[in-house]
Amino acid sequence: MFTPCFFLSLSQNPTLRRLLLTALFVASLLTTLFAASLAASLLTALFAASLFAASLLTTLFAASFLTALFVAQLSASPPPPRGRHESGRCYENVLVVGHFDDVERAPILPSKPPKETKEMDENKSKKGLAEIYEEEYAHKTGLAPTLLSASDKLKIEATMLLKKISLKLDALSHFHFAPKPVIEDMSIQVNVPALAMEEVAPLAVSDAVMLAPEESFHEKGNIKEEAELTKEERKRRRANQKRRFR
Repeated sequence: MFTPCFFLSLSQNPTLRRLLLTALFVASLLTTLFAASLAASLLTALFAASLFAASLLTTLFAASFLTALFVAQLSASPPPPRGRHESGRCYENVLVVGHFDDVERAPILPSKPPKETKEMDENKSKKGLAEIYEEEYAHKTGLAPTLLSASDKLKIEATMLLKKISLKLDALSHFHFAPKPVIEDMSIQVNVPALAMEEVAPLAVSDAVMLAPEESFHEKGNIKEEAELTKEERKRRRANQKRRFR
């Protein structure tokens, strides 16, 4: 509590009075700022609460709308077929057995033919070496009948069938085979250049008139060989060559 002496000294000292007024102004300003900040925080909290309530209402409305839509779709969908359970059992049986309609892979064929496995006779031969050589010699010379294997019999049978088919085909052609005649293709070669250059000339002038002398004149070639010439012909040829190169 302020005493009367304090008020008396305050009225007599202006500096102390100014300081007291400044302190009161600062305290009121701080009180106002604190009240404003408190009101702003309360407004922020109220705004956040309103946003949360709005989002909650939106979520509840969307959930109710989706539920109603799902119920309507279920009620509008056609009833399942009667034989669905039986078809499901059929599919389950197919899966259990593993019977699918996929494309079957082609079997991988071996690159080399399989080797023939020959049975080895472990019993001791009852024939002597001389008898074996005798049989081999008889087979090679044709003195003894040779035993045919299964592959040889198949080859003989295939040859007979081919002969029968060939005989029937020849009968269809009356046993007269006439091959198709060979006709040679005629080719015409034109002794003209592939690219003909045009020149400025009258239409009534032919190409033969426009040729140069060396194009239309051909020198006489050497008909005889060097060994066939006589002495006078050799002298004449040598003189012509000297006259030409002068």
